[in-house]
Amino acid sequence: MYAILTWAIVLLFLIIRQALSLESIKSHTWLIRSCSAVTGDGLLPGIDWVVGDVAGRVYYSSTVSDDNPISDDKDDRRAQTAAA
Repeated sequence: MYAILTWAIVLLFLIIRQALSLESIKSHTWLIRSCSAVTGDGLLPGIDWVVGDVAGRVYYSSTVSDDNPISDDKDDRRAQTAAA
């Protein structure tokens, strides 16, 4: 039963990603998380992700200068932010 629910959730996420054309968004990161505004389930991890993503971009923008260039690759920024 758990495997069926897991695949149903994966399929739902794929449908959402395709319906919103999320693959075409290259200007910023995105994440699909399950949550409920009614029960609160999943809201805190989602908010934590948003705060971490914004903090990573703020940290990144404050470290970039002519003397300290950083790659424009998002994965490099995440790795550098996580290491800090």
